[in-house]
Amino acid sequence: GTWAITLTYIKALYSDRTVPYFRLLCDEKDIQAILFAALVHVIGHGAFTHYLEEMKGLFSGCDHEDYLIAVLKGDEEFTGDTESIKKDHQALFDCTKVWLGGKANYVKRKEFLRQVAEIFEKNREKMVLDANLTQKESTKEIRTFLLNSIISGPIDSDKTDYVRRDSHHCGVSYGYG
Repeated sequence: GTWAITLTYIKALYSDRTVPYFRLLCDEKDIQAILFAALVHVIGHGAFTHYLEEMKGLFSGCDHEDYLIAVLKGDEEFTGDTESIKKDHQALFDCTKVWLGGKANYVKRKEFLRQVAEIFEKNREKMVLDANLTQKESTKEIRTFLLNSIISGPIDSDKTDYVRRDSHHCGVSYGYG
């Protein structure tokens, strides 16, 4: 699904010798974060969530990515089921021990979950337009925007996955080009 498509994106971007931006901007930690993001992006999803969220009035100012960000950050101020957020956050935190090879301490694991949450945060376009490549913080914004576009952009791995899957299950060939 989304993880496999994300991996394909990363391989293509990393191996592109004519445009080396991805290799210059992203390191091993960034690749670990985007692959983890691809695995956990479904937290908060319901059936046909993407389509339903586009229907105005069904969800008031909150979508499945908002819930996922709250889970990744352990945000208890989220206006939803805080008990579920706590349990889901703890489950993801426990997963990071294995994902990061068992070497990461508490702080590193918390930082990793925050990095993954940043990938899903919205309104990155404005940040990138205002970015100055000579400043380290701007480079971080561009890197995070790039990672976000892989998992949550106009033609991202999540959409590629659900369009192919949904068209298959609906009996139409749309998702296969």
